[in-house]
Amino acid sequence: MSKIKIKTNWYVSRLLSEVYIRKVKFLSSNLNKATIHQLPNKLVVSLTSYKPRFATLFPTILSIVQQHTVPNEILLWVSEADYEHLPNEIFQLQGIVNGAGTTFKICKTDDTGPYKKIIPAIENYRDHFIVTADDDVYYPSWWLSNLLREYKGNNSEVICYIAHEVTFKSDQKELMPYDDWISCKKNDVDALLGFPVGAGGVLYPPNCLDKLVVRSDIFLKESPMTDDIWLFWMARLNGTTTKKTEKNFKVICWPSSQKVGLINENVKNNKNDENIEKMLKKFGWPIVHDI
Repeated sequence: MSKIKIKTNWYVSRLLSEVYIRKVKFLSSNLNKATIHQLPNKLVVSLTSYKPRFATLFPTILSIVQQHTVPNEILLWVSEADYEHLPNEIFQLQGIVNGAGTTFKICKTDDTGPYKKIIPAIENYRDHFIVTADDDVYYPSWWLSNLLREYKGNNSEVICYIAHEVTFKSDQKELMPYDDWISCKKNDVDALLGFPVGAGGVLYPPNCLDKLVVRSDIFLKESPMTDDIWLFWMARLNGTTTKKTEKNFKVICWPSSQKVGLINENVKNNKNDENIEKMLKKFGWPIVHDI
């Protein structure tokens, strides 16, 4: 899905300086102060990466490690081929990374592209809450606590910072192109039409997605490289709705990280619309709507 483009300017320079300072503080103290989450089940933050993004991976993980509210585990999923190319500083992070006992783990998995971010976590952490993160984004220290604050005990509700609202043409029977969907700035997104965008981070309660979600033989055929589309369908097929956070989160990507990314494939080449059409043919429309 599309992400906000960032130019290298004074703001980004300040951001990089802050990350450097946080890195020094983290390495010098080893265990920073943090508060464990208060969810009823354990929580993991799950992300994936690959070799072209490894140069900016450490500051992203560090920004997750140093949240005010922290998960039980932070999981980095990489393919067998990419594992040996991980920077040494990433390997050095393994183990307990803060005073609340959060563990950082590097996990090898099959190379299913962006699906590595969530599918193996679903398979191996079935009763856990899962928050997905991207490998090229800076996450401010309030990011996780604010996301979790929106959870009110409803496990049939996916919570996200960024959402589009699925938009229909005037006849209400045909979808508008993905790029024309409404970008939701407030938290009044329609629960049935809200489309979570993964870049900002998404909270998935246990068992909120249809059991077909892990079927790689289907998602790699019907929605390759467009995991947000697949996850939206799997949520709605399971009766799960969408909730956007009250507080907005402006996605800030590391300079140069967007030279490689799904935006180049999915948005510019209309892969979103192409795969939405394939999902419609495979599953039909997963929302109670006259279409």
